[in-house]
Amino acid sequence: MRKPFALLLFGFVATTSQGESTPSTQSTPPGLPKDVVPRSYLIHLEPDIGRRVIDGVESIEIEVLKPTTQIILNAVDTQIAKARIALGVIPRWDLRHAISRTLDWYRQVASGARAAALCELDIVAFEATE
Repeated sequence: MRKPFALLLFGFVATTSQGESTPSTQSTPPGLPKDVVPRSYLIHLEPDIGRRVIDGVESIEIEVLKPTTQIILNAVDTQIAKARIALGVIPRWDLRHAISRTLDWYRQVASGARAAALCELDIVAFEATE
């Protein structure tokens, strides 16, 4: 009875590991880019002995030290069924307002206004919104 019980507990235990409090590229595993640093991990595993697989969910909090076009993860013998990036960004403008500003911008550019000047005005308006 001990083995099934141990496996059952193992299947429902969530493990957490904290990254460093100060970003460090020295701790980034070899072969991974040094501009994306892992900060914390949350892993939940559920073994299915009958199918001989382990299903699970992993959440990785990262800090991006400079702009990048890709994020590379180590995933040996791992099948990723679904992935998403959660930026934690709270929009300043709702969708309707953002679309309205965008349409106004295009109309003004089409009537001869300078695109750069309009962008500067939009940035000022955006930053003034909380």
